[in-house]
Amino acid sequence: PAAPPAPQRRAPRWPVWVGAAVAFLCIVAIVVAAVFVAPKYLGGEEEPTPTPTSAPSPTAPPPTEPPSPEPPTETSPPTAFDAQVAIAASAAELHVGEFVTVTVTITNTGEVTFGHLRYRLRDWQPFLTPIPEPEAIHEMDVPPGGSDTATFRLEATQVGAAQILATVTVETREEPSTIKPVSSEQVIEISVVE
Repeated sequence: PAAPPAPQRRAPRWPVWVGAAVAFLCIVAIVVAAVFVAPKYLGGEEEPTPTPTSAPSPTAPPPTEPPSPEPPTETSPPTAFDAQVAIAASAAELHVGEFVTVTVTITNTGEVTFGHLRYRLRDWQPFLTPIPEPEAIHEMDVPPGGSDTATFRLEATQVGAAQILATVTVETREEPSTIKPVSSEQVIEISVVE
């Protein structure tokens, strides 16, 4: 007897599904490109035209704004105090027994005259000794734009490094007068060696 014929196998269906999915994605990409990308490159996107504004009718008077009140004038104080103090030394390094000259200058950078100047050096101990005193008093007035200078002489007495600062206390010539201390912005360093 003859053998029965073998049953035929069906072709797999997954290639059909994959092909359909690829075709669908291509169509979606073409639609997105046509809607969003093509107008930008082909000049199809137009700027919106402004709508014309209606001119006011010639019979109606133009609207008037109420006059704005003037801001109150601030009365600034007639005078303002400001000053700067500078300090300098004739040498940055000394041997024990040598002398250095320290110069302190105050400049009136404000609008108030001041006087009764009291100059002081700070932080010079124990390496330097002032001769005769670390303080000087000048009974004079310094007008705006003016300046005054005090000079100190110090002797190197001990090995080390001194960082010297100057302070000038002044009395303003205004009513009421006030006492104002002004310190030097910079600090000078003087080294004492053997």
